Amino acid sequence: MTQQRSPNNPEKCFFHIQPESVLTAAESIAQCVRCMTRGNQQLQSLKADFHQIAYQTTLEAQAEYDPADQRGASLITMQTCGLT
Repeated sequence: MTQQRSPNNPEKCFFHIQPESVLTAAESIAQCVRCMTRGNQQLQSLKADFHQIAYQTTLEAQAEYDPADQRGASLITMQTCGLT
């Protein structure tokens, strides 16, 4: 049996984004929403809301991102770890 990507398996999920453009995260956001809602009919009906929340969160993190920060964290790391 192989492990699938899911919120319970974050090391298998990769989030790709270029700090200059939130739109580059579209594919990663879509994958996260698919994983998060898989197998749950009630959550499936909220997909559009989850997409909107993910973009809003990414926009907010992008505004605070400083590539020159001494911690050397990427925008992805900052979002994942809640460093913003």
